[in-house]
Amino acid sequence: PAWISEQQRQCRCSVDLLPGEERRVECRAGAETVDWRSSTELTWCSSRHFLLSHMPSFDLHFLPGSVSVAGTSMLDDNIAFALMAWNASSLQPRPPPKLAFAYLLPYATYHESRSNWRPLFFAKFFKLAAGLSSSREVVKALIGNNLQLMNWTHFTWPGYSGQTPSNDYYLGPFASGSTPPVVSPTDFIAYGYGSCTGWAKFLSSALKAVGVPAREVGSPCWNTVEFAGLATENPNVSICWQGGLPGAAGGKYLNNHNWVEYWDNLAASWRFLDVATSSSEENTWFCGEFSNGCTCASNAGKAMRD
Repeated sequence: PAWISEQQRQCRCSVDLLPGEERRVECRAGAETVDWRSSTELTWCSSRHFLLSHMPSFDLHFLPGSVSVAGTSMLDDNIAFALMAWNASSLQPRPPPKLAFAYLLPYATYHESRSNWRPLFFAKFFKLAAGLSSSREVVKALIGNNLQLMNWTHFTWPGYSGQTPSNDYYLGPFASGSTPPVVSPTDFIAYGYGSCTGWAKFLSSALKAVGVPAREVGSPCWNTVEFAGLATENPNVSICWQGGLPGAAGGKYLNNHNWVEYWDNLAASWRFLDVATSSSEENTWFCGEFSNGCTCASNAGKAMRD
């Protein structure tokens, strides 16, 4: 859109790397200095200032190329399509901008491989969210109708020239323990299956792509069975995240679980969604399993530190 191109043209940013992994980032939109911390709206320049201030240092030196806008890397595609989703979204009330900076704008969560997923996800899924005023409605639209978003070849966009009537590619067989601790959304698409880690990455990315702030959360190691207790008292706890017990497979490989939290704009709080998922309701298999753990009535967002 012309308004994005104009914002991009006016924005100029510089990054000075300082000793001790510190950096100084300065951005200007025309003659105006832009700082995301004082911004009340997502713009090209405030988004770029946020990302350049927070992205890992190694990403400052290289990211894959842009495919949709005249930019220097996928960082420009990511900003453009995040702004498109944010401005085209019908969510009312709107999520707070500071929340969108942290949980809608980023192109990655961990040190997963960097892939330019956002333009493709926006093109495939935004029409499902168009016109919906609550994030719960958006979630229902994405995962309703027997998890329709997992029918990868079903979703195309105006002007798409491919023919796919017999080209079915369904994502999502759940395979416990099959996914590395970090995975990109395009890894999940390429393999076509994944554990909770792959599902959480894919679903949270789809939500971000259509304008809903989302984040992956989880337990790196359940406080159960062979891994119960404190690391000072049970040596198994320390090896849980390094691959679990010798010879373990499936769920006991890491004895972990990941799921998704998304911003409920009507309740103004985080709401959790289990994966692999078939429901938009706030319930999951581990609800009520632990006397001191989370229950179905809990506010899952209180367990996270923004």
